[in-house]
Amino acid sequence: MVLCKECLALEVNACCLKDVQKEEKKLALKFMLAKEFRIKFKKDFDNILKSRNKFFSNNFSLRFSQNNQDVSKFSIVVSAKISKKAVIRNQLRRRIFEILRLEMSNIKPGYSVMIFPKLGALLLDYQTLEQEIFYLLNKSRLLKNETR
Repeated sequence: MVLCKECLALEVNACCLKDVQKEEKKLALKFMLAKEFRIKFKKDFDNILKSRNKFFSNNFSLRFSQNNQDVSKFSIVVSAKISKKAVIRNQLRRRIFEILRLEMSNIKPGYSVMIFPKLGALLLDYQTLEQEIFYLLNKSRLLKNETR
């Protein structure tokens, strides 16, 4: 039990829980792909969908177009066909964003990329997800050093 400075109690109260939740949110934001690397506007989505650059693997589809910017931007589109539960869809989305965040230095700048997971992607562990994402990025020549 910790003494709360605001409520001067020896037990965990609602004000203490709010502080813990705020700290957890701050930590979560450190491990997410920054907003500057995310696709935000409808016109960007439309440009990608109009482009003919499509690549496929067993569990993913990837589409991309050039965006004439200094950074590459990403979007993960997880259909409700994959899971009706938003928690599961968001978990898959977060895993893919984390893979991309860790390897942003190896991805060529100036592209907008959309990744579409298929149903089988739910069954993959983190290492297999990472391998398939790299396979697609390598196949589409979006990696700086195409070695994997």
